[in-house]
Amino acid sequence: MGRPLLALLGAVVAVAWAAAALAASGAGESSGCRWAWRVEQDRLHGPELADVVAVSASEAWAVGWTASGSSEANSRPAILRWDGRRWAASPTGFADYGQLYAVDASGPDNVWAIGSSGGRETALVLHWDGRKWTRVSVPDGDTLELAAVAVVSADDVWLGRQNFRFEDEAPTFQHWDGRRWTSWHEDVVGVSDFAVLSATDIWAVGERGAISSSEIDPVVLRWEGSRWTEVPTPHRSGYDTLSAIDARTSSDAWAVGTRIQRWDGSRWRVQAMTPRTSIAVADRGRVHAVGSGSKNGIVRPLVSEWDGRWSTTTLPGRGSLASIARVPGNGLLAVGGTRTGPHAVTNTLIARFSCR
Repeated sequence: MGRPLLALLGAVVAVAWAAAALAASGAGESSGCRWAWRVEQDRLHGPELADVVAVSASEAWAVGWTASGSSEANSRPAILRWDGRRWAASPTGFADYGQLYAVDASGPDNVWAIGSSGGRETALVLHWDGRKWTRVSVPDGDTLELAAVAVVSADDVWLGRQNFRFEDEAPTFQHWDGRRWTSWHEDVVGVSDFAVLSATDIWAVGERGAISSSEIDPVVLRWEGSRWTEVPTPHRSGYDTLSAIDARTSSDAWAVGTRIQRWDGSRWRVQAMTPRTSIAVADRGRVHAVGSGSKNGIVRPLVSEWDGRWSTTTLPGRGSLASIARVPGNGLLAVGGTRTGPHAVTNTLIARFSCR
């Protein structure tokens, strides 16, 4: 999982604004409860969150950074842990400046968080073994800028590079097999996110083109056990990218960025022209995409739901939702935040889709 283009997408997403009632789940109503989104944290001076993963209904992890001021040099990596009752900071033992962009897990004792330290100069890779966080060294770590991580198992982990230093020759992917790292070079500048169906069926989305230019194209890659293969995806001239992907079956996957696209087993098709930052395919085929909209100069978190047609709701609070994830057997989690006030202090935004 990962989000490398949040800053750029925030500007794009902010121009989109829609408000409508979010449809309740029929299954939830029939069981005596109502499915709905609720903001459970909107806290100033908390970390701005970039990604979230839920291991179970009683364990989830969210990563990001805390900062004061506009410079990223003032950022500190931050990790929050949900224990089924509350969110609390999880000490990493990492004291340097940096940011965490993505987190993924295959179980309670195999959680990986990735980002950068030293102002995007060095890869930051952390591993949770069920007791503590440990920093992990990776090849080219002094120049590799990471944005995405996919954890299939303890001996099957993928890392994706970030599109900030596009002129270098750093590997597109790094793969951990339980003993050593292997580098993979593809004709892709940045990897934004992964979606894992199995060890031999993994999606990755990203982009091709210089991030400083006006021409950036979306890229979709698929791993089928021995190599990465590019899958054609619709694109248009100018800035057009994909920031996140999710899949439930080999013939049903969704990706978001400047537009929302869907894989039907044979091709990718544009489903909506709405920019969003992250997407999750929930139970019964419902799809939720998150982002933000701006109204009267105030940025508000948005959630769009697809159940055959799109509807969008505006959540309380300020800022953007950066990531959304399924909670096994218990709905969805979304996280984000923003920097507010004259000193650009970060704030925490956490929302939950559940049946109550």
